[in-house]
Amino acid sequence: MLKYNSFFKANSEVIKSSPFTLTEILNEVKEHIDSKYRDTLYLIIAEIKEVRFDPKTGNYSFDLIDKQNNNITAVANAVIWRNNANVIEEFTKATGIKLKAGMKILFKAYIKYSPKSNLFLDIRYIDPSYTLGEVERRRREIIDQLRKENLMDKNKQLEFPLLPLRVAVISSSVSAGYNDFKTILQNSNYPFEITLFNVNVQGEQMEQDVVFKFEEISRHWYNFDVVVLVRGGGSGADLHYFDSYLIGKAIAYCPLPVLTGIGHTKDQSIADLVAYRAFNTPTAVANFIIEKVEELERRISEIEERVGILTVNILVAKNIELNEHINTLKYRTSKILSDNENKLNLLSQNLPYLVTISISREKNKIAQNENQLKLYTQSFIHNKLSLLNSRIENLKSLTNQVISRQSTSLNFLAYKLDTNLRRLMENYNNKLILIESKVNLLDPINVLKRGYSITRLNGKVLKSSLSVNSGDIIETILYIGTIKSEVKTKEE
Repeated sequence: MLKYNSFFKANSEVIKSSPFTLTEILNEVKEHIDSKYRDTLYLIIAEIKEVRFDPKTGNYSFDLIDKQNNNITAVANAVIWRNNANVIEEFTKATGIKLKAGMKILFKAYIKYSPKSNLFLDIRYIDPSYTLGEVERRRREIIDQLRKENLMDKNKQLEFPLLPLRVAVISSSVSAGYNDFKTILQNSNYPFEITLFNVNVQGEQMEQDVVFKFEEISRHWYNFDVVVLVRGGGSGADLHYFDSYLIGKAIAYCPLPVLTGIGHTKDQSIADLVAYRAFNTPTAVANFIIEKVEELERRISEIEERVGILTVNILVAKNIELNEHINTLKYRTSKILSDNENKLNLLSQNLPYLVTISISREKNKIAQNENQLKLYTQSFIHNKLSLLNSRIENLKSLTNQVISRQSTSLNFLAYKLDTNLRRLMENYNNKLILIESKVNLLDPINVLKRGYSITRLNGKVLKSSLSVNSGDIIETILYIGTIKSEVKTKEE
């Protein structure tokens, strides 16, 4: 070992005639550093660039940096030895947060140097209150940034689907929370389609993986109705991984409603705040989705019931209206026939009288002009008589034509009325048959007649084997008769 501290003088004079070995020179450096820093515990602020755990040695190693204006101004290595590893446990217990890259910490450490590992910091204590303050400050910055970009409520403004059966799940395939979520949906008897986008919901890589999965879902959004982000079974300290600007932004820009089940009974992560709705557990998310499907089912049942009532009311009203039309048509037809018959009878009665009067008048004229007619030649008299006979014949012919036309018109009118009445009656009858067939399709009796049955327990309709127990007495309603049975076994 060198004995001369003169080695550390600023000048470049050679203080030994023979060369130094690397071990000699670095040991001299170690001795100098130990003499000045060995017994002093320094309070230091730094940002973690990377943290590693060696399961063989039980030691934690850190890459620490310091920044000014986003530029790295200092770099150092640090270590927490196995015999001092309780520092990590105490920090996590106090903060509920695991040490990770990007986190600023306030710690106490010795400055040490080893010829084999260079300068490093021997960490003995990490202040949890400082980190909590930094985490909360960073959390507020993220929330302010998301609010400034109008992203906090962007996903909440989406319309939730009426039938959310196609579910995209971002979770770990080995997560207890995911398996609970899947089991509840599969046992609901609804045809859910669950697509897992597998990620590790713990650790440094989680943020990047989750963002990537959201981007993948967004590219194929038309294949899904809703997105679910769940975790479960992990440490509560892992929740801080979801306090991420990138994850919050990915949720906000997702074109589908996002439900989270990653939460904590007290605190909500950034992901929870930005999501369409946040729940404490994956089970609560699954129950919410099932409730939405049940709500639609209830609404459809109510609509079917209202349609049935409305159909009956329409049938009754249309039947009354049809009867009124039939009665009106009968009355009008009878009146038209009666009026035309009266006119025809009157015309038949008056026509001979009119002919007689006309002939009488002509005879009177002939008599009055008889003296004058004698003055004309015999041919003129003959012509007059011929003209008179011609007029008489024409009058008779005209009378016959009038009677014939009136009779033909009356017959055509009667035929047309009969044809229209038959067509109208046929149309209304077809409509009644169509409406009656639709009503029959909705009749539960016809459903039973096709071979289906209804099973009840204590008067309530059974939809699932989960609702009965061994020994229960159930009633099965058939098209003809009912059957009462005792439950021996059941299969879910």
